[in-house]
Amino acid sequence: MRARFVDAGGINTRILCAGEGEALLLLHPVGFSADIWLRNIDALAADRQVIALDMPNHGYTDLVRYAGRLPQVLFTEHVLAVADARGLRRFSIAGSSLGAHVAALVYFAAPARVERLVIIGSGSALSSEAELLESLPRTFENGMKAIADPTWVSCRTRIGNICFDPKAAPEEVILSQLTSYARPGMAAAYEATLKGMMDIALLRPHRILERLEAIAVPTQLLWGRQDSRSRLENAQAAALRITDCELVVLDECGHLPYAEHPEQFNRAVGRFLRGNRHARALEARGD
Repeated sequence: MRARFVDAGGINTRILCAGEGEALLLLHPVGFSADIWLRNIDALAADRQVIALDMPNHGYTDLVRYAGRLPQVLFTEHVLAVADARGLRRFSIAGSSLGAHVAALVYFAAPARVERLVIIGSGSALSSEAELLESLPRTFENGMKAIADPTWVSCRTRIGNICFDPKAAPEEVILSQLTSYARPGMAAAYEATLKGMMDIALLRPHRILERLEAIAVPTQLLWGRQDSRSRLENAQAAALRITDCELVVLDECGHLPYAEHPEQFNRAVGRFLRGNRHARALEARGD
C-alpha cells in the first residue's frame, strides 16, 4: 500500500492505493477517512487495483465549501474526478454508510463506468426520511465529541460506539484520525457536512431508496446484523428490489464490518468482485 496525493478537479486529494489491474474504489463513512480500510486494502489488492480516497472535508483532502449544495453531490463529482485523475475508464465501487450513498450516486451519474457496486451498512442510502432525521443527529453528536476536541480516547470511543464489540475498534487508524481532526477548520467542515446531509429538501432529489429498481449493475449489500446506524430490515427489503443483488450479513457485527470482521469481509467482497455470487438476497456469513 502507498499513499499518494492527486489533483481531482482542483481538489488536492489523498488516496491509499495498492495492486494492479481492474480497479476498486473504497469510500469511507462521514467523519472518517481512507484509513478506515487499512484491514482491507492489501487483501483486496491481491488481484486488482484498490484505491481508498479521502473525500473532501475528510482526512487529508482539501477542505471545501458546499455553497448550498448537497455534500453527497459534491462528493460524487469528486470521486469521478479521482477516477479521471487515475485514468480509470471503468471501476467497481464500494462505500460504507455515507460512502455507500455516494457510491450509488456515482453509479447513477456514470452507469457505463461502474462494473459492480457494494453498499455497506448505509442508512444514508436505504433509510426513510423519518429514519434519517432520527439517526443523523446521533451521528453528529457521536462524531463531534471527537472532532471538536480530539484526543486518543475520544477518537477511540467514537469508533467503539458503532462497533458490536468496542474492542474491535481498529487501533491502527486512531493516530491518523486524531491528526486529521486537529486540522484547522475540520470541526466546522464536519458540522457543515452533517447539516447538509440533514437538509431533507436538498436531499430528496438525490435519494437512493426510491430508485433501487433502476440499479442495473451487479450489487452486493453487506450488513452487520447488530448495526446501530442502519437497519438490517431495510437492506433485506432493498435486496428484493435490486435486479442483480445479493445480501451478506455478518453476525456479532456493527456499523464497520470491514474493520470488525476483516477476513470475512475481504472474502465476501473478493468473491463478489470475481463474479462468484451467491443466490439472490442470500444472507451469508461472509464465507
